[in-house]
Amino acid sequence: MITLSLELDSSDREFRLSRGVVIHYRPVTYPEYLLAKAASQSHIRAVLERLRAAGTIGEDADPLGVADAMAQVVAEAEAVLAEKLVLTATLRWEGIADQDGNPLPVTAAAWRAIANHFLGEADAYALAVQEPQTRVDAEGNGSTPAQNGAGAAGTTPAPDAKKAPLPAP
Repeated sequence: MITLSLELDSSDREFRLSRGVVIHYRPVTYPEYLLAKAASQSHIRAVLERLRAAGTIGEDADPLGVADAMAQVVAEAEAVLAEKLVLTATLRWEGIADQDGNPLPVTAAAWRAIANHFLGEADAYALAVQEPQTRVDAEGNGSTPAQNGAGAAGTTPAPDAKKAPLPAP
């Protein structure tokens, strides 16, 4: 039996930064989350290939250098994932303007500038965008049904459904 969580909130949200900046965003869908993860993993593969070619990692590499390089790869991959999700989710922001006072559109360059300017707050926003899908991702396929028909994700959406017959031997 499969149990489904039908309670994911898809309403638009606001995230408030300091100095009157408000970011309007929508939750990312699970397919969008998976696409962002794939982009992050592609980035990891490209960086690892570059490090191998430079001799930074591999059989003859210094173990401490490898550890530092791998930490950098992980940090870059997390940044790629966060940026992809933020750009997917962000509808608009208020209180962000260019040097001429014009509202700044939602772009990768604008997000990087905001992330550098608001440091921890931007990280908190990126986590808020990711949180619902990381929760679903962590749940995985482990939502097993309980004896009363309810699983970890909620009650079964088809309580009157008959059990499927077993396949023929």
